[in-house]
Amino acid sequence: MIAKLTERNRQLEVIDRVLRHNFHNKINVIKGYAKMAAREAEDGVAAYVETIDDAVDRLVELVDKEHEITQILSDPPAVEAFDVVPVVESAAATVAAKYPEATIETDLPETCSVVASVEIGQAIAELIENGVVYSESTDPTVVVAVATEGEMVRVSVSDEGKSIPEVEQRVHTGDADITQLSHGLGLGLRLVSLLAEQSGGELEFETNEPQGSTVTLEFATPSETAEEGCR
Repeated sequence: MIAKLTERNRQLEVIDRVLRHNFHNKINVIKGYAKMAAREAEDGVAAYVETIDDAVDRLVELVDKEHEITQILSDPPAVEAFDVVPVVESAAATVAAKYPEATIETDLPETCSVVASVEIGQAIAELIENGVVYSESTDPTVVVAVATEGEMVRVSVSDEGKSIPEVEQRVHTGDADITQLSHGLGLGLRLVSLLAEQSGGELEFETNEPQGSTVTLEFATPSETAEEGCR
């Protein structure tokens, strides 16, 4: 059984690698011709070309996200005890550098130990970036907070954008099946929920008054530090 599973994962990785290689090659061709067309086109047509270029960028992001999910499914990252504060700080800094127009605020203790996937920073960065991208403001603000609740640590990301549809929330918390009508935000939240699941944690959604959403990742603390919490 283990041998069959190993072989299945190997084949999945090969297919994923071949698909990404060919996809990126073809996308580079499309983007190259789009740039040439934009230089030579009149204003009206140039706007169409820009729309095509933006759509291609979104497709690249989608395929790269699929690759991350495939890697996590085929070779799950380790689950360890570590201080989540520098992980949150790194995720916030990465998104802030990518979106200089955004304000990323943090409310963090000095230290806070959790038991989670060593790749949980990907999930935190994904939530912060979603808060920026789906905001309707030209200068969006996203707030990231870390706090303890009992023997659990909660990493919350609050934004000012549109509320995440309830059906979308239920899919990513495992309370509903994925259907053609319930995957509007793409694979980003799927990556978050997968890393939360592999960490033995929980994913929660709340409304951020007066507008927006708060998404919270909840993790256990190491037994030897459970009483200390964050400090």
